[in-house]
Amino acid sequence: MTERRYVGWPTQSRNLVESAIEAHGGSARFDRVESISFSLLRLDGPLPMMKGIRQIPSRVEVFPHDHKTIFHEYPEPKQFTIFERGTVSQHSVGNSSEASIRSENHRSSFRGWAKNRRWSPIDVAYFFGYALCDYMSVPFVLPNLEFVGERQWSKSGRLHRGVIVEFPLGADTHGKRQSFFFDADGRISRHDYCAEVVGSWANGAHFWNDYVTVEGFSFPTRRNVVATVLGMATPVPVLNGALADVAVHFRAS
Repeated sequence: MTERRYVGWPTQSRNLVESAIEAHGGSARFDRVESISFSLLRLDGPLPMMKGIRQIPSRVEVFPHDHKTIFHEYPEPKQFTIFERGTVSQHSVGNSSEASIRSENHRSSFRGWAKNRRWSPIDVAYFFGYALCDYMSVPFVLPNLEFVGERQWSKSGRLHRGVIVEFPLGADTHGKRQSFFFDADGRISRHDYCAEVVGSWANGAHFWNDYVTVEGFSFPTRRNVVATVLGMATPVPVLNGALADVAVHFRAS
């Protein structure tokens, strides 16, 4: 991604994101990260059911600077699947140099009516591979994105200020335009987007909850997505996720 560093951002929104970056661990610490690993305890709800997802990886490792995610023991115990910059590949333990399945530019396979298909393990790894890369990279990458506007959201009488940004055209992400909201402590509380590989109708509000601190970083351990209509969150559930055993691995100095 081209380095932008708040090009065209108003001061108020820039200060908001800077506070969020510090609340999540700071840019200097994030620059030292090699990978973030965790156990995936829960991944269920209407979306996984609709897409036929029957099993989930037990252990995941995200390399945010490389836009890479490894799903260990997935889809079978002696296999692992890798998402890396739009390419998805499936490997066997002990023979990791050769991929039994490889799909480059996998996003293109969701064009047209193909969006309606039930997902194979390669599809699952693509969707959650890029999504987890994004989740583990924000708010640190926000200064490099194009600023669109500001948003606000109120919950239980508390105001959550937010920004609307656009990702580069062709990026492996949910959709070009996304919104991020922050609580009074600067942590991400809500993330709105359209999951384009699911459909142009798949607009959701993704709530980030139950934060823990690991190696100076703040990580939400519970995530809930609900459908939105005209930007308003509804009670209609889409996806529930929970993780544990978060570990941060730093690059060798």
